[in-house]
Amino acid sequence: MFRFDACLLVILKFFSFRQQFFCDKRHANDFPWKNVRARLQFDEAHLPVLVIQNLAESFVHEIEPLTARELKRAAKRGSEFVRKITPSTLDPEVPAEVWTRSRLDNLATLYGRWWHKFFQRLDWKGGINSAQKLFEKELPLSPDAKVAVKDWNATRENLFSDASIARFLASNETLFHAEFPFSWHRNERSVLEGLIDSIMINRIFGQCLLLDWKTNDVSPSDIEIFRESYRPQLAAYWKAVTEITDLEVEAGLFSTALGRLLLYSAEELQMEWRRLEQLPPAELENEIRPDPASGV
Repeated sequence: MFRFDACLLVILKFFSFRQQFFCDKRHANDFPWKNVRARLQFDEAHLPVLVIQNLAESFVHEIEPLTARELKRAAKRGSEFVRKITPSTLDPEVPAEVWTRSRLDNLATLYGRWWHKFFQRLDWKGGINSAQKLFEKELPLSPDAKVAVKDWNATRENLFSDASIARFLASNETLFHAEFPFSWHRNERSVLEGLIDSIMINRIFGQCLLLDWKTNDVSPSDIEIFRESYRPQLAAYWKAVTEITDLEVEAGLFSTALGRLLLYSAEELQMEWRRLEQLPPAELENEIRPDPASGV
C-alpha cells in the first residue's frame, strides 16, 4: 500500500542528505545538481527508499529505508499535511465483532440502515408499482415493521410525484446513483469526502438533485428544527458536488416519517457554507457530521 506520509519523510531526507554530503556548504552550489536524478523505489517490506544518482559521475547514493520509529512518527504527523473531513455517517471500517453492543442494539440505527438498503435497491424507472413490490419483499427484514408500513404509506405518496423528483424522472437522460461517493480537495491541506444517499444527474440540462434519506421520527411541527439540524451536512454535500461537477445542484432531505422532500434553496446552502468554511477544521467536521444516535 502506498504510504504518502512515509514517502514524504523520505523526500525530506533527500534535502537533509544534500546538506550533509558537503562538509563545506559553500561548494554545494558548485555541484552539478542538474545531473542528479532522484527516484523512489520500494524495498521488500514495501517501504519507500529514495535513490539519488549523479548521472555525470556515475555515483550512486542510497538513503537508508525508514526505521520503525520514523515510520510511526510519519504516520502520526500525516494529518498535519492533509485533513480528511467526512460529513457522512458511515459504519466504521472495523470488524462487526468490535462494534459496541449499544450501537448494534440501537433500533433507530437498525431501522435507518434498513431504509437505506431499500432505497439502494429502488428502481426509479420502475415506478411506484415496482417500489411497492420491493417494499413488500423487504418488509419482513425490517426491525420495526409496524413503523415501516406507516412511513411507507406516507412516503409512497410523494416519492415519485414530488415536483423536483418528477422533473428528473421525466427525462430519459437522467442517471441515478445510490450511495454515491465523492472526494473534493478544498485546498492543499483539506479534503472533503463522503457518501451521498441518492443522486440524480441530467447532464443535458446541467442539473443535479441530491437526496439524503432521513428516518427520524419527526412531526410536522418540528420541520424547521429538523431542516436546521441537517443544513450543515447538506451544505457540505451541495458545495462539494457543485465544485466537482460544475452543475446546477439542488439538495434536500427526504423524510420517511413526513413522507416528503424538504429542499434547501441555493441561497440558503451558499450562506451556510460561507459560515462553515470560516470554522477551524475540527469544528467544521463536528458541524457537518450528524449525530448517529438521532437516526441515519
